[in-house]
Amino acid sequence: MHKKVYSIVIIAASALTACAVPVDTSVAEPVVPIFAAPITQLIGSWSLVEMKGQMLGANIAPPSLNIDGANNIGGLNFHGSSGCNNYFGALSGTMASLSFGQMGATKMACLDNARLVDEQSYFSVLGLAATAQIKVHELSLFDENGRKTAVFVRTPD
Repeated sequence: MHKKVYSIVIIAASALTACAVPVDTSVAEPVVPIFAAPITQLIGSWSLVEMKGQMLGANIAPPSLNIDGANNIGGLNFHGSSGCNNYFGALSGTMASLSFGQMGATKMACLDNARLVDEQSYFSVLGLAATAQIKVHELSLFDENGRKTAVFVRTPD
């Protein structure tokens, strides 16, 4: 009796494994790089401390960058001051592929040019940003060639 039961179990097990669909275990899960983090990590207030490898002088009014709530195109809004003019726009993408998109800015007469960052260079640095990285309270922007173009520090909201 026991031999019949064992024989039936072995035959059933063989039949089930013969019908099994082979699984390809050689395909690994994709590794998501840390740089692909969402841009929501950028939400907050930032102050420029370095641009194109040059630290801002103590007598320079640092530009500000404020990144806040979601917009209607799936990104975030940003605004700030270049030291003289105010600017605004929409930020989209991920930390690995970000875009500040088109910006708008006021056109005020800036009288104390010695205390200001070159505004067009600053706007250009934002426009050319391709990736971002945050280390503790420091935000670095990089161009498409991986060159660091700007460094900001987080400021209290």
